[in-house]
Amino acid sequence: MSLAFKLLAPVTSVVSLATALLPSSNVPAIDPPNHPAQHHEALISRSTRSSTVESARAITDRARLEVERGVFYDASYQLLDASGDVPPDRGACTDLVVRAYRAGGIDLQQLVHEDVRASARAYGVEEADPNVDHRRVPTLQTFFERHALRLDNRDDFRAADVVFFTTKRCYAGWPCIATHVAIVSDRVGPHGLPLVLQNGGPRATESDGLVSRRYHVVGHFRLSSVGDP
Repeated sequence: MSLAFKLLAPVTSVVSLATALLPSSNVPAIDPPNHPAQHHEALISRSTRSSTVESARAITDRARLEVERGVFYDASYQLLDASGDVPPDRGACTDLVVRAYRAGGIDLQQLVHEDVRASARAYGVEEADPNVDHRRVPTLQTFFERHALRLDNRDDFRAADVVFFTTKRCYAGWPCIATHVAIVSDRVGPHGLPLVLQNGGPRATESDGLVSRRYHVVGHFRLSSVGDP
């Protein structure tokens, strides 16, 4: 299974990214919210047919591999290797997400960098840097706000969804900037909610993060391949 993705320049026809990664007979499909069209610019074109269920499984399996390998938390600036990654024995919370989605056919490192390069002002930076654009939590949050389906922060969690957290309480009228990101697991925790796959240090874990008192959910997104060849 392989998917080819290409970041497109601003277009006149918009393709929604609202298709669920993991359809479920127990959870009804969600209609896209009434976001302005510019928040759903066309990002991804699919070159081969692929099961979204298989994509979600590939994503969660790869994220879980970070846990099994005991990947050490390291958010320091590093030059990427030829595969577009930092050393495999270490990484930040964003690296877990990028590695997992790459296994599902979505190269967030490339997509985020190209979007930052095209719209640096939207990301609050002066210029793009392929080594770190995708590794910054606020930058990754902005990318998902611009190009993914935003869901309720309290429910409808499905495997491979991306969830952003903050350790600070958010107040009305003030921007709520994420400081951590994780992937929703395909396993359910003791509180009846899915576990999350994350690397918040010292090593990657699979835990009951959606009910954690340490983190507050500030963003819940679903990004999917869309369109047929």
